[in-house]
Amino acid sequence: MASDARTLKDLGVDRIILVDALRKIYDKALRALGDAVEVAPGVLASCLECRGRIPSPFPNEGTFAKHQVRVVDQSGRHCFLITELGLHLIEQHGFFQGHGSFFRIDPGQAAVLLGLCIPPVNTGSE
Repeated sequence: MASDARTLKDLGVDRIILVDALRKIYDKALRALGDAVEVAPGVLASCLECRGRIPSPFPNEGTFAKHQVRVVDQSGRHCFLITELGLHLIEQHGFFQGHGSFFRIDPGQAAVLLGLCIPPVNTGSE
């Protein structure tokens, strides 16, 4: 979680601004009823509606719809899934889910894809 917070800080992106952008995409894709919608230049989102709800792993935080919104750039190289639970975990706990998790939203990748920041320049020294 500290690494993800540092990534956002380095990019100059506030976590709540990112969550708000992700929530707008989620809502827009949900309203499109499965059709792909453009959410940023060259970035599409579509919703897979799933029945049922999933509880938060934290006590007394409720349950969340299982819908999944797939966000992908036109090259198909960058993709992530947005869920109601994922939005909640980011907003309330700063938790983007673990590296390798199917539902992880990489905060740097999301911020760049959504145009919330300028992509960092790779100097090759890393």
